[in-house]
Amino acid sequence: MPGGAIGPNVHMMAEARILHRYGEVLAEFPEVVRAGGAWTSVTPGSQQYWLQAFNNVLHGRWKKIDPGYGRSVLGYFGRTPEPPDPEVVRIAAEQLKLEPFDGDPLEKAPDSVAMAEEALRERQLPLTEENIFLVASAIVPGKNMELNEGIRLLTGKAKINLPLKAKEKPAAETVPAPAQPVPAPAPVVVAPAFAAPVTTQCTVVEGHVTRTFRVTIEPPAGMHSPAAAAPTASAVPAAAPAPAPGSAGQRTPVFSPFEGKVELVEISVKVGETVQKGQVVAAVEAMKAKHDVRAPCAGAVVEIHADLGSEVSAGKPILTIGG
Repeated sequence: MPGGAIGPNVHMMAEARILHRYGEVLAEFPEVVRAGGAWTSVTPGSQQYWLQAFNNVLHGRWKKIDPGYGRSVLGYFGRTPEPPDPEVVRIAAEQLKLEPFDGDPLEKAPDSVAMAEEALRERQLPLTEENIFLVASAIVPGKNMELNEGIRLLTGKAKINLPLKAKEKPAAETVPAPAQPVPAPAPVVVAPAFAAPVTTQCTVVEGHVTRTFRVTIEPPAGMHSPAAAAPTASAVPAAAPAPAPGSAGQRTPVFSPFEGKVELVEISVKVGETVQKGQVVAAVEAMKAKHDVRAPCAGAVVEIHADLGSEVSAGKPILTIGG
């Protein structure tokens, strides 16, 4: 497996807090290579292998076919060196609602240039060759164009994910006892810790082009403001028992199925809309693959808390359903 399929994936699994399943994905890798027809394991083929191995571990073998892997075994990217597993071909055709294809792959390739031009026109962005290239090269089939990295860059919403390494604390030094009394140190003023995301703005000038970006800084996990952590002197009444999910007056938050940070890539409902238990109400992206978020109960959507493209986790509700 190429290093390019290891480093970024390890980081994404750590972000989603599922790195403990990394070994299972590696163990599944040979099976997806065999069943797929053993095409060359370089980008993007290695990523298609990885995503299918990840899906097999997370959902069960072949229960969820990755679109890229599925189109590969169905022949939409050309003929594989070895015949793919017939059962996997059948499952892929059924899930993706596509028939096996043995023609010229270029005939079935989407016109990404035309798609990019349309997206730029819709957003009243300049139709320059540079802009068309930025958008077209970042198109992912089936992904909302608002999340296209080229569109994000051109509209000042670019998202850059930098894995930062925490600095190690220096070892404590042994200080000899002073020979004479030491004056008391001056009081130290500690800046209050922030418990909520802080958004600021920066402007980047490049030649004759000026772009403005919004930057959101989130507090480290587990950090709370001193004020929030300090107990109050007033008596706090005991909380009333929570009503059962789905009962009248109950508000049920809907969370991502992943404990760690993932991107919200789809919101399928609107405020006021009635949903059924198990209905797909949103989707998040983990490991470059889309995963459904289902309603835990029936009711009406009373509030949507997150925006498309924002990061969510198990502790940050996407929306709330009222009973």
